[in-house]
Amino acid sequence: MKKVILIIFSSFFISSFSYSQSSLPKCKGTDREYFNNCFGEYMFFKSKYVGEFQNTLPNGQGTMIYWDNSKYVGEWKDGKPHGQGTYDLTNGQRHEGEWKNGNFVKSSQERKLRIPKKREE
Repeated sequence: MKKVILIIFSSFFISSFSYSQSSLPKCKGTDREYFNNCFGEYMFFKSKYVGEFQNTLPNGQGTMIYWDNSKYVGEWKDGKPHGQGTYDLTNGQRHEGEWKNGNFVKSSQERKLRIPKKREE
């Protein structure tokens, strides 16, 4: 029950936050076939996308909550993550950085390598 409430709350929060971020008009109707240069939401195979559409596909800024509750927030091109974005997996892992054609290509976070000090004997 808590999981259902969390999903409903997060979907509402993402929808309201995202609508205020776009300058595009709201998409009319529920048929994605008519979504062009507009902002809306659509269910894809048990996953929910909220964001900008162009030529019926996610393009521009948007958020996808996938069927397993993992989430991608960022830029889209031709229906795929493309540009700057963050993908949070359900196991706590986060991929943040640059995406190309749906593939993660470059992290935006520098990771410092810790080299252990040599023990004195």
